[in-house]
Amino acid sequence: MNKGYNYGISESEVMEDKSLPYVSNFTDIKTPKTIEEFRENLLKYYVSYDRFVDVGENDKGLNSINVDEIESMDDLGFYDGFRWNGSDSHCPTLMLTPSVVQIRDWDEWVDENYMKKMGMEELCVQWWVRPENNIIVDISKSDTYKYVNLCRKYQKGVYFKNIFQEGNDLFRDFYQKTLGKFGRGEWKYDDEGNRLMKEVV
Repeated sequence: MNKGYNYGISESEVMEDKSLPYVSNFTDIKTPKTIEEFRENLLKYYVSYDRFVDVGENDKGLNSINVDEIESMDDLGFYDGFRWNGSDSHCPTLMLTPSVVQIRDWDEWVDENYMKKMGMEELCVQWWVRPENNIIVDISKSDTYKYVNLCRKYQKGVYFKNIFQEGNDLFRDFYQKTLGKFGRGEWKYDDEGNRLMKEVV
C-alpha cells in the first residue's frame, strides 16, 4: 500500500532506497558534544566536499566553509553588526543544503495530523522522528551525486535552506540535532519525540 510517498513511488522502492549503505534515519544522528563532532556532522549532513561545506546565498560573500577553521556557527560572524528590523522573518542569510530528501509531502502531513492528533510543536518533531517522511544521506559515506539523484527522484530538485531562519521552521529540529549547541541549540527530545525534562549527557 502506498503511504503517500511523493510522485506515487512505491513502498518497495522506498524501502530499497532506505536500505542503501549511506542512508541514515534522523534518530541515528548523534548530536555533537565536541567541536570535532560538530565539524564531522557538517560534513556528514550538509552537502560538502573534502573538508568544505558548500554554501549558497549569504551575507558574507562566502563560497564555502572550511570546517577546520570554525568552532561553532557563531565563528562565521553572521550576527556581527546585524541589526534586526523588527520583522519576524528578518535574520542573517546563510544558505546550506541539508542532505535530506523529503519523500512525503509536508502539507499532506500537516493535513493528516495538525490539530486532530498533534499541536504544531509535536507535528514538527514527529515529522523528523518518523522514518517514513525523509531519507537522510550521510555524505561522508557517499558522494553528492548519489544525494542529488535521490533528490531528483523524490522532490525534483536540490534546495538550499537558510540555517539562521528563526521561529518554528520545518528544519529547526534538523539543525538542532545535527549542530547542537554549536549551531541552533540542543535538540531536547528523545528518539520517540518526547521532550526531555533535563539534558542527557
